[in-house]
Amino acid sequence: MNNIQKLAFTVITAFCFASCAQNSKGVIISGTIKNNSEPQAYLMNNGDTLTSIVVDENGNFQKEFESITDGTYFLKFGNTTTEIYLMQGDRLNIQVDLNSPEKSLLFEGLGAGRNNYLAEKTRMGEVGLLQYESAEFLNKYRERTDAFKDELRKHNIERQFVINEELNLDLKYYYYLFRLNSYVVEANASVQKDFDNLKLTEFDNPEFFHLKDYVKVLAASLLQKQNLSRSVLDEALNLMSNDEMKGEFVNSLGWAWWNNALLGGIDSQSEASKAVEGFIVDNGKLASYNPEPMVTGTLKTLREMEKSHNTKVQFSYQNIKGQYVSLSDFKGKYVYIDFWATWCGPCLKEMPGFDRLMEKYHNKNIEFIGLSIDKANKKDKWIETVKTKDIKGIQLNVDEDTKENDPFLSALNVNSYWLGIPQYALIDPDGRVISAMVPRPTDPRLDELLSSLLD
Repeated sequence: MNNIQKLAFTVITAFCFASCAQNSKGVIISGTIKNNSEPQAYLMNNGDTLTSIVVDENGNFQKEFESITDGTYFLKFGNTTTEIYLMQGDRLNIQVDLNSPEKSLLFEGLGAGRNNYLAEKTRMGEVGLLQYESAEFLNKYRERTDAFKDELRKHNIERQFVINEELNLDLKYYYYLFRLNSYVVEANASVQKDFDNLKLTEFDNPEFFHLKDYVKVLAASLLQKQNLSRSVLDEALNLMSNDEMKGEFVNSLGWAWWNNALLGGIDSQSEASKAVEGFIVDNGKLASYNPEPMVTGTLKTLREMEKSHNTKVQFSYQNIKGQYVSLSDFKGKYVYIDFWATWCGPCLKEMPGFDRLMEKYHNKNIEFIGLSIDKANKKDKWIETVKTKDIKGIQLNVDEDTKENDPFLSALNVNSYWLGIPQYALIDPDGRVISAMVPRPTDPRLDELLSSLLD
C-alpha cells in the first residue's frame, strides 16, 4: 500500500474524471443464459429497473443503448443478479449458466476486462467484519484489498477504471483503519504503517467530495482529532459538493461515532461528544437515515452508565453447576465482567481475547467473570456453549428479562437498546463500579488500563 499524499490525490483527480464525458458510440450487451426459464432479464441501477431485455427460448438476448452513462449497473437473470460496469462503446457478450451463475459467468468483447475483474472479485468475496477479531480483520482486509488489486492488474482494463477502482479499494480500507484504529497496534506492521501514513493525511480535497467512500473516510478521520469542535464539523459539511453528499457526511459521521461508542471509546461529557451531538441534532435530517435518535440515545445511555461510577454493587448468580457465586466472594480483588450471550456473534469473537487476558493477569489481583444474559429457556444452550467452546473464567448466567428487577443489571444498564452487548464492566476491590463500559478484551486500551491498576 503506497503512502497517502495529498499530491497523489490531486494527480488521481486528473486521471479519474478527465474522460467521463459521454460519447456517441452507444452500448450493446448480448449473450446466452443457460438453464433459463424467464422470458426477460433486467438492467438495474440503484435498485430501480432501467429496462427489460427480451430473452428467447434458447436463452439468447441482445440489447442496444444509444447512450448510457458510464458507471455501475446490475443485470438480473431470474434470481441471479450480477454487477457490471458499462462505458460508452462497450460491445459486451455475456455467458452464464444459472445452475452455477457465479462460477460460470464470463464476459467477452469490448468492456470484458473490467467486468471479468468484477466477476472474479465477487468470487473472491469480501472480508466480513464479524468473521474475525478486530485486529485480525484489519490484517485480512488489507490482504484482500491487495489481492483485489493484483486481480485488477491481470485484465486488460481502461486506465481510468483501474485508477478509480484502486482509489475506491483504498478508501474502504482507510475507513476501517479509522473505524478500528484502537486495534491497529494488534495488527501487523504493514497495517500500522498504513495507519501512521493515514493520520498525516488531510481528507480535504474538494475534487473528491462527490465520492461517498471519500466522504465516509473524511467523517471517520475527523473523529480522531484531539480538539474536535462544532466549527470543524460545520466547515466540513459546507465543503460537500451537493445535498446528497451532505447527507452522506452526516450519516457517516453518526455511524462512525456510534461505532466508537460500541468499542468503549467515547467520553459522553467531552466537548467532542457535545459537538457531534449538536451537529447531528441540527443536520440529521439531511441524511437518508437520520442518525439523531442513535446518537442522542447512545449519549443518554452512556451518561446513565456513568452515573454508576463509584456505586457499590452486588450480585449472586448461578454457574454451570447450579452453584451461586456472588460478587462479595471476590472482595479485595478487581473484577472484569463480560456481559455476553450465545446468540451474540461479536461476543463470541471476543472470547479468545478474554482468554488471553486471563492468562496474562492470572497472578494479579483480578478475577474475570463471564455473565451470560441468555434467557432461562436457553440455559441449556448456554451450558452447552461454555463446554463445547471451552470458554474459560468464571461463567455465570442471569435471565435478561429480570433486568428491571435486578439492581446489578439495572445499575450498569446492561444490554441497553443502543449499545447492546458485548458490554464490559470493571469493579474495584471494594465492590464499587469503576466503569460500566470499559474497552473490549482485544482492545489495547484495556491492557493499558489494567496494567495501570495492577502493576
